[in-house]
Amino acid sequence: MFIKKHKTVMFWFLAVLVTSFVLYPLFVDAESQSKEKPRIREAFELFEKGEHQEAVDILKEASNEGDSSRRATVHLHLGVLYLSMAQYDSAISEFLMTLQLDDRKFMANYHLGLLYEAKSLKTNTEQEKLKLQKKALESWQAFVEKAEISKMKRSAGDKKKKKKKSKKRHSHRHACDTKYIDTAKKHIEFLKEELGNE
Repeated sequence: MFIKKHKTVMFWFLAVLVTSFVLYPLFVDAESQSKEKPRIREAFELFEKGEHQEAVDILKEASNEGDSSRRATVHLHLGVLYLSMAQYDSAISEFLMTLQLDDRKFMANYHLGLLYEAKSLKTNTEQEKLKLQKKALESWQAFVEKAEISKMKRSAGDKKKKKKKSKKRHSHRHACDTKYIDTAKKHIEFLKEELGNE
């Protein structure tokens, strides 16, 4: 039973991780799209060419500019780069910095949930495993709470816009919200079960 659960967790972790990188660009907030997009885009283009350190350097430089929300956006993207480079501790630091600067950047909670849960699977001590699972659970729960509030606010905004415009637009962002929220809820369910058995 334990091995079957372990394989299920690994499957979901890998599926979510791959999905995160495919859907992540659709889920970036509007502020980063308008103010930081050129530098972030440049960093990701360099990263795709294999110039990882150059990409990191661009984002590190940008992380010192602008207000806290802009800096948080850059730290979020820097965390994604570190995650892609399998530098998990650096990614965790960047996601924590993101939330410290602007706790509305809830994708940082999502990525922290993934990272803490993955680290809990690799640890050798039961005490460390429990600690990491609790951090993962807290991160997932924070993500779901913030994402659902954001989704409701956007839906309310869409209804107001719909009254003004007759054409209805479908948002990719809403689809992403639902997918990410559903995935996070599965992780929460699993972790609650795991922590309940400990």
